[in-house]
Amino acid sequence: MKNLVLGTANFTSSYGFLNESCPTGSAIEQIIETFFDAGQTLIDTAPAYGSSEKILGRLAPDTARYITKIPSIPLDREPTLFISKVCQESLSNLAAQNLYGLLLHDPNQLKQPNAQAVVEALIEIKSQGIASKIGVSVYNLEQMELALRYMKPDIIQAPANLLDRTFCSPEISTLAVEQNIEFHARSIYLQGLLLRRPNELPVFFRQWQEQWDAVQCWAKDYFNDDIPRACFEIIRRFPHISGAVIGVRSKQELTRTLAYLQEADSGLPLPPSELSDERVINPTFWPRPI
Repeated sequence: MKNLVLGTANFTSSYGFLNESCPTGSAIEQIIETFFDAGQTLIDTAPAYGSSEKILGRLAPDTARYITKIPSIPLDREPTLFISKVCQESLSNLAAQNLYGLLLHDPNQLKQPNAQAVVEALIEIKSQGIASKIGVSVYNLEQMELALRYMKPDIIQAPANLLDRTFCSPEISTLAVEQNIEFHARSIYLQGLLLRRPNELPVFFRQWQEQWDAVQCWAKDYFNDDIPRACFEIIRRFPHISGAVIGVRSKQELTRTLAYLQEADSGLPLPPSELSDERVINPTFWPRPI
């Protein structure tokens, strides 16, 4: 079974297009307990996610493996000292001895004059055993290619869903195998957008009505109208995707998600819903408010 990487961005604040409230304290406890009872151990977090790291440090067992992220480093700060300080604070919050993964949260950091120094600092952190793996979180191929020019990432976190299949190509699969890169898919539901019916979408997104209809019809015809289950076909289909970053609001949601992850690839042709327009597949381009 592939890894479910428990997302924690929603632990302390609303998250995504649906802007749902964060889970209650008791719900978070149940989510963490259910997650580890299922044999899963990877958790995605970041200092940017409020007090999520402290919550995990209090509730998660010692078997937890954490992936956290480095915020953009100011040009007037020495990268090694900055990253070391962030790591030590995260480890303290998480009550952990080391990190499974340390990612650059903003890949555009590598467009700055201190890019090489930042990468050297990450490599140093890895050599010290503070993080077992280093990498980057990206939105598009340009950002991934930028990262590959500067470093050999162990982990790349990237979007993958029924609209955005940028990182599902044979070329990416070959890259993952040849360079031994763990690809972790995020935005499987596109921040909840794919879970909405076409008539519930804001006007801005209705110019892509054909793609929404394709997803809905496909889910109805082959997955008994279970859209979240249909969305997971992306994860099941492509073997180079080793993990899926998913945030949930309840034990029940997590239980369903774990079941989706264990299903075999259906072998069905994917719906004709693929898009390359970043105005829809990249949330940083969405108008605010939507």
